[in-house]
Amino acid sequence: MKSHYKNILSRPAEAIIHFSDVFSGNEQDFDAELTVILRNIGTLTDKTYFVGARASLAGYGAVLLNDLFRERFQILSFIKEEKRVSESTLFSILNSLPREGHDREKFPNGMDFHLAITAGGVCFFATPLETLSALETRNEIVALYRIPNEHIPFTDGTKEQFRSSIIASSRFCPEVMETIYEYATIEDILSAKQAGLHPQIIPEQSSEIEFAYADRFGNVRLSVRDGKALRNRLKTSASKEVRVIINDTEPINALYVRSLADVPVGQIGLYENVADASFPHRKACYWELVKKSDHCLLDDEMAFDLIKKRSSNVGKTTFQILCA
Repeated sequence: MKSHYKNILSRPAEAIIHFSDVFSGNEQDFDAELTVILRNIGTLTDKTYFVGARASLAGYGAVLLNDLFRERFQILSFIKEEKRVSESTLFSILNSLPREGHDREKFPNGMDFHLAITAGGVCFFATPLETLSALETRNEIVALYRIPNEHIPFTDGTKEQFRSSIIASSRFCPEVMETIYEYATIEDILSAKQAGLHPQIIPEQSSEIEFAYADRFGNVRLSVRDGKALRNRLKTSASKEVRVIINDTEPINALYVRSLADVPVGQIGLYENVADASFPHRKACYWELVKKSDHCLLDDEMAFDLIKKRSSNVGKTTFQILCA
């Protein structure tokens, strides 16, 4: 491991944020909770969030945390208090691993954890690799390491059934980690991918549009693999009306607009997430599918409800967005 990344790992933990299938309870609106704490420069403490068996939900949490941490640093730099971030590290555990679907002969105690370090300086201990897909699709991971089960410090990783309870302690023993790749900058990642030299062991988003998240108000966030391509296609229509087709069912009619402010009350709107405009190294971005309502919590048919009526498994829902 290069000294630069050893230095990041050795800093005190500002907090450890867990996105995992081991916790009890329903899925929480962690987007809202983390956003208000980090953007308001509040005091961040360790957090635990249940994500069930959805590796993609843990992956959404990873992108959210990475982007918020970067924004937090920018705000602190503006008020000349950047040392509050630069002298510490934010850690996160991404853990969503059903026992089916992996090579049990090769990994009898579950897939190995990996450590991913992003350009924003956040360190993610992740299993399976699919939990890192959203970050990889957005070209955010500058360093990746494997932590073999048999080398997990402070426990026997070949027998320990609760590896996520101790995996972040591996940061104190970087010598056990096997380097897969290390880049100096995001530009180096892009160059390696373009030249076909990047070790593509983390799967990137394969579908054009996939479900990413729904908040407690029923607003939906969709991950679009190539935002510019979709944007250009929709601009070929003279109308702002679009059709959102979910699992080949009856389409949802929506207005393609700039923001929620442009959506009339009672109608469905589609617009690009404003925060993604600040990341020129990404093709992938998030789009919002929302219903504007005077009483979101009392309305029994928000955007997420419309999707659930058309799909029994929102995590594996197919989407098409077409000109009306």
